[in-house]
Amino acid sequence: MTQPLLLDANLPPSLVGRLAASGVVAAHVGEIGLGSAADEVIVEHARARGDLLVTHDLDFSRILAASGETAPSVIVLRLRQPKPTTLAQAINTALTRASDDLRLGAIVTVEDSAIRVRMLPVAGPK
Repeated sequence: MTQPLLLDANLPPSLVGRLAASGVVAAHVGEIGLGSAADEVIVEHARARGDLLVTHDLDFSRILAASGETAPSVIVLRLRQPKPTTLAQAINTALTRASDDLRLGAIVTVEDSAIRVRMLPVAGPK
């Protein structure tokens, strides 16, 4: 079983239903009153609830790197054709291929031809 997903405002709300069809529990920030919340608030909400964050942008990754925290894990979708069907497939692929890493704390970037994993906490410059 996977952790629940919290989808960022930059993803279509219809993605919740597409993910549910494949057995993935997800909520959209707009559905839970966080549609216009600051990214830091969304990160804290996900951390408190044990959710995985899913987004198109790099803001959550930046926040986590600066915080030194190991949660929440983030899936960053960097796809050329971000249609709901493609997004759902990419999320399911990331959940399958990086499930252990996501459980431990990771930033998983999904591109058209690759999945990259960066474990949390992110090491700062030396």
